[in-house]
Amino acid sequence: MIQEKKLFQKGWDLDLSKIPSGVLHIWHGTVDRNSPISNAYKNAKAIPEAHLEIFENEGHYSLLFNHLEKLGEILSS
Repeated sequence: MIQEKKLFQKGWDLDLSKIPSGVLHIWHGTVDRNSPISNAYKNAKAIPEAHLEIFENEGHYSLLFNHLEKLGEILSS
């Protein structure tokens, strides 16, 4: 668990700009205690045309379960 927590919090040593534009959706909850919201902003900035959506008062797992319909729409488009 400690190692996983460290991985969530540190930056990725990847060239995110190589991800094809327009294919990535980044969701992040404002009360996520597992991963800093600054990572979401940093990654969205590095990935061409990434779709960043910030969810107020959502945590790391609750955001996924509370927005399954929206996730289904994205995956089916």
